[in-house]
Amino acid sequence: MTDTTDARFRRELDSFFAVTLLNVVVAVPAVGLGMAYVVASVLGTTDAPSSWLRVLAGALALVSFGLGLAWLRSSSHVLRGILLVRRPFRRRRGPPSEEDVTRGIVGMVAHYRENRMTIRRMILVCTVGGFFFLAMGIVSAVEFASFSLAGGSVTVNGFAVLPFALLALGIALVSLLSSYYFTRFSRSWDLRLAGTVRAEERLNRAMEMETE
Repeated sequence: MTDTTDARFRRELDSFFAVTLLNVVVAVPAVGLGMAYVVASVLGTTDAPSSWLRVLAGALALVSFGLGLAWLRSSSHVLRGILLVRRPFRRRRGPPSEEDVTRGIVGMVAHYRENRMTIRRMILVCTVGGFFFLAMGIVSAVEFASFSLAGGSVTVNGFAVLPFALLALGIALVSLLSSYYFTRFSRSWDLRLAGTVRAEERLNRAMEMETE
């Protein structure tokens, strides 16, 4: 029972840590990508054959830059709490005791309770950001195709657009997958949090009856 609970908790904790860390890592190039494309659009260095594509890409990049900052801030805050919960398990060489596992679960419940709204905000940011980066990647891909169709060949500037498209599409994939996994984690910990709330209510009622 203890081994099963320990294995399940540590596996879930490691998965939550990995997804959150991935969000922090991906949020950095997301911010850089948004800023780079905003600057390129303002300076006119994208040389897109269609002005509406340049305006649309610049607007999407500006929104994505803001989403990237919010994404990085929320992910970093949640990651710090997970590291604190995870640290005792990483330092221990042997299997953890039942008390350690219980302490870890209580710590994770407390961390989730404190950051519940932040995690929900991360789900929203990942979802919205994923679709924005998907749109930006598609627009960049259309720009790349437009260079080829307009000039009959791909220019140097045309090749410069391609990395933006691939990076934006990659960030979009990570964002949408993160939103899916964060939603699963949130549902699981909502159930556990509800269980602790009910236990606290029963304990309070029992203490009130004893005092009476």
